[in-house]
This record gives sequence, C-alpha cells and structure tokens, in this order.
Amino acid sequence: MRHLFHFSNGTFDFRPDKRCFVAGDDAGRGVNCGHPYLESTLTAVESQEMHARVQIQLDLLLARPWLLLDCLPARLQPVGREISQYFQQMFTDEETRAYVIFALSMCLTGNNEVAHLLNGRGCNGKTDFLEKLLPLLFGDYHCTMGAQLWTSPAPASKFLTASLKDKRCATAELSASTTKAKVVLREHAVKAFVGNTDVAIQAREPYSRTVQVFVSQFASFLSTNNNVQPENDSLRHRLRYIPLFTHFYPHMPMRRSDGSLFGFPQFRRDATLPERMRAWPVPLLWLLVQAQLLLPNGKLPDVSETRFAQVFHFTERKFAELT
Repeated sequence: MRHLFHFSNGTFDFRPDKRCFVAGDDAGRGVNCGHPYLESTLTAVESQEMHARVQIQLDLLLARPWLLLDCLPARLQPVGREISQYFQQMFTDEETRAYVIFALSMCLTGNNEVAHLLNGRGCNGKTDFLEKLLPLLFGDYHCTMGAQLWTSPAPASKFLTASLKDKRCATAELSASTTKAKVVLREHAVKAFVGNTDVAIQAREPYSRTVQVFVSQFASFLSTNNNVQPENDSLRHRLRYIPLFTHFYPHMPMRRSDGSLFGFPQFRRDATLPERMRAWPVPLLWLLVQAQLLLPNGKLPDVSETRFAQVFHFTERKFAELT
C-alpha cells in the first residue's frame, strides 16, 4: 500500500484524511526501513515546539523546505546544519534545492509520476548522493537498478527481479561508451517504471522460477555524466533533468589555462562525509515527512522549464544563465 511507510517502531499513513503516525509492533510489520521515526527521540514538549515553529512559517517553508531543519530541537541543530550545508553545496540554485527535497519526499508515498536525472560533469557529488546517502536514508526501501533496465533494447522484463517489489526509492548510474556519446532511455523502460501506477510488473525471484506480480511504486533517481535523451520525445514529460554544476575537488580546484578558477562553485571534497552521514537519517526523514505534508495534494510543485525540462550542456555560460 503506497500510502503507508513503515518505520522500525511504527507506520506513517500519508493519506490526506489521515496524515498520522501509528506506533506499535503490529503497525510496523512489513518492509522495515531500519531507522526510528524522529518522534521516538523527542520529548512531548519538543514535538509541540517543532510543530508550532512549522505552522507559523508555512509559506516560507514551501519555498525553502530546507529551513525545516531550523525547527529541530537544539541538541539536533548541529546535524541539521550539516544536512543544510550539504544540500546548499550540492544544489546551489534554491529552486533546484527545494525541488530535490520535495522529490525525495515522494519516495515516502510511492509516487513515481516522474523519473529524476542528475546530470553533469564528474566530481559533483552524484555518487555520494545516490550510492551512500539514499541507501542509508531509505534502508530496506531502497534498491539499486542495473543500467541495462533503462538502456538495453531488450525488454525490461529480461532483467527484472522481484527485489524491486515494495521499494520506494530506486537508483541507477547510466553511462555510455564515451563521454561524448548519448545515453538513450528506452521507451519500454520509461513506461514500465514511470507514471504507470496501475500497470502490473512480472518479475522472478533471484535464482528461482517463482514469478512475482506487483505494481511499481518507487521513485527513480538516475545519474550520468553524458547527455541523455528518451527514445521517444513524447516521454519527456516523464523525466526531470536536475543539473549539477558544483565541483568537489580532491586536491586542487579546477583552473583555466591562465590560472584563474572556473566560474562554477567549487568545494574541497570531505573524506569524512560518508561517516558523518550516519547521523543524518532521523532528522532527514523528519524533514521529508514535513516536506511531503507541505505539498498541496501531495503532488510535486510546478518547476521552471529552463531548469528541469531539457538536456543540459554544462558550460560556464549555461551556469551563468541558470544562476
């Protein structure tokens, strides 16, 4: 049931007429994300204070949802500032940053109306985001999809496994033979995984002939350094391109031939980031729950066409246009 999200100590019901957390062992049965719901770490007074802070600034939070982290109690503020700084560096544009937070909150409800494509040059944090943060955040609700599911001309059913059942967040890294080659998303894959909430998927159990029949309810987050296009232009409305311009350099920042720095934001890579992320799931899940509750009818907000509906060619000029 896509309106239920099971935490290790209970279940959150995201139906508009419910919007409540049900604690208890019986309610928590099923897929378990492995992280406690934040309220289990808060006192009643802290919960009431956080709720009051959210209510008095709803309009501001809808435009800048990362400010929800400022509503955390004082003892969680240091972690909240780490998360906020991370999102500011990864997504320097505020509209993009807000959209990504709301897109992640769609994983809680099983909404897969669009697939999200993180697109840009290398060393921009895609790997840490997709392979470290999202699996840590969603636990058993996360799955990694093979690139062939999206790019192979063969039917997607050839590569499907029942491990996709009951997942809410799916990630895949797409690549082409050369950096200048295009990645083509196959029509049969896009139609199977994106926007079709009533189409049944048949997949086998690993190392078994048993076939499972289920409905896709995972939001897809794809990444690539190449230019990407759908096999059929009619599928573009099912894709959202999220441009990444930040460069995380391991040793020295990127410079032009004259020695000056490139114009896009650059930050030194933090080797301790994966370890520090271990403290993020509880505050970040609370952020996503609150972000989902802010959305009218639980739908993704309308976004600027210039940022999310085209294939990007990453140049300093393009960065200047978007910022």
